[in-house]
Amino acid sequence: RIRHPPGPESSIVVRSLALRLPAGYRINEHTHPWGQIVYATEGVMTVATGGGAWVVPPHRAAWVPADTVHEVRMTGCVRMRTVYLRPDLSRGLPARCSVLSVSPLLRELVLETVRLGKLRDDILAQKRPAAVLVGPDPRDTRRTARSALAARRTGAASRHGHAA
Repeated sequence: RIRHPPGPESSIVVRSLALRLPAGYRINEHTHPWGQIVYATEGVMTVATGGGAWVVPPHRAAWVPADTVHEVRMTGCVRMRTVYLRPDLSRGLPARCSVLSVSPLLRELVLETVRLGKLRDDILAQKRPAAVLVGPDPRDTRRTARSALAARRTGAASRHGHAA
């Protein structure tokens, strides 16, 4: 198992990673100490844990809670974009993997975070995107990561046409 430590910088609230992976590529079982949103702008991924497997096309993302052993398999060429949420930002999010709808806002927040590499809470210009990405309020209707996961958990997503 690979373990990715977040590093010593306490002001970092969101980290990111961008990869282009070939068809059939497999990221073997590993964990992260930070919660992860796995998103592909192109291609299809399957995120698998001991509790199940989730197919993730480009209009969806997978939520992988911190310290969850998981692997990712690529179907076709995949442009993976992933963001890692500092553990305190993941409180209140599901304790199990799930798939969520990616709204245009969430997509742009993920892509901008990847462009920047990380979001820090000591840089004003990055503090707001980080707050919007995880949103302090699960009732927030802007379809951020937190609201999409909350909607998924309560069933509200299917009532509003955002089912994953």
